[in-house]
Amino acid sequence: QTIVKDEGKNKKRRYLNIVQLKQLAEAITKCTNLFTRPFVRAMAPELREALFAAVTSLPDREVRRIEKSHIESVVRSAKGLLLRVYKAPEVREFIDRFEIDAALI
Repeated sequence: QTIVKDEGKNKKRRYLNIVQLKQLAEAITKCTNLFTRPFVRAMAPELREALFAAVTSLPDREVRRIEKSHIESVVRSAKGLLLRVYKAPEVREFIDRFEIDAALI
C-alpha cells in the first residue's frame, strides 16, 4: 500500500528518491500491457495513490533534487497506466490534482 519502508526498532523511514520513483513508475507502465484489464483495474487506484503520495511526501532533501523532467516522467507513466482503466477526463483530473500537489511541495 505504501512505497515507504519502516525500519522497525529505530523507526527510521526510508523513502525511494525521486529517480527511483520515476523508474518504478516507468517499469510498471511498460508492463501494464502484459496484465489483464481486470487486474489493472484492481491495482490502478492503489498504485496511483501510492505513487502520488510518495512523490508529494518526499523529505526536504529529496524535494530539492526534483527536476521538471522527473515530474513529467511520473505523470506520463501514470497517465499510460490510468488510461487503460479510466476515461480521459478522469485521468486528466487525477493528473491535474497531482500536478497541483507536486507544485506545492
